[in-house]
Amino acid sequence: MNNIVLPDISGTIGLMIGNNVPDAYTSYDIATGPTGSPHATRSRLGWIIWNLIRNETNIETNAVVNRAQLTTIKEVQDHNNLDYLVRKSINFDFLELLIDDKKENSIEDNYFLKQVNESIKIEDGQYHVAVPFRNKEVKFPNNDSQGLNRLKGLRIKITKSQKFKNDYVSFMNNLFSKGYAVKVPINELNQDYGRVWYIPHHGIYHHKKPNKIRGLFDCSASHMGVSLNVLLLQGPDLANNLLGVLLPFRSEKILYKVT
Repeated sequence: MNNIVLPDISGTIGLMIGNNVPDAYTSYDIATGPTGSPHATRSRLGWIIWNLIRNETNIETNAVVNRAQLTTIKEVQDHNNLDYLVRKSINFDFLELLIDDKKENSIEDNYFLKQVNESIKIEDGQYHVAVPFRNKEVKFPNNDSQGLNRLKGLRIKITKSQKFKNDYVSFMNNLFSKGYAVKVPINELNQDYGRVWYIPHHGIYHHKKPNKIRGLFDCSASHMGVSLNVLLLQGPDLANNLLGVLLPFRSEKILYKVT
């Protein structure tokens, strides 16, 4: 390989992962040596040195590549982000060897937690947290017309069933009595400063619990192409990984089920 000229690059080389550009690996020339020694291939990118030099001669290695993943990022800002990308890739490739039972927090998850930690406070014995908007300066249309139409539909349903009316009134009274909801002051009802949103709500019964009503707040309701779910950060996934739940069942001879 004395005649091979390798470029002297002054910059820092990062990582080139993936094989979605096969033309970059087209071989135009090959330089080989004795068995076990490195060899070189000239491609469009220049000369590439292959193989490893080891002191031990009895080491056997096998490498299997079954998937290529392309991750496009502007910049790895710190070690924690790099660690997150590596863990995510390993967990995706080797499900039987999960590093973590739960996923690492994404950048959006960390931003959500930052907003919660900075805004959380206790007033009159209750916790208050600011609404976790994706963009703190966001403005959106007032959906009062949508909220009113949905409320009219709920009123019709209430007038048709006395049982539904009693259960739903009890559900709403419970929200107010426990402080989960409060009445909006009269002087704030007609305000429209680009951040007023009415959440439609309705009640349903589960077929296994016909005597217990469940109130649902429709944050996915869209008005003029905007919904509350789109405007807000979702937050970290707190559910356990299904595979992480199932695999421990095989770790011991006796299984205990708690119901």
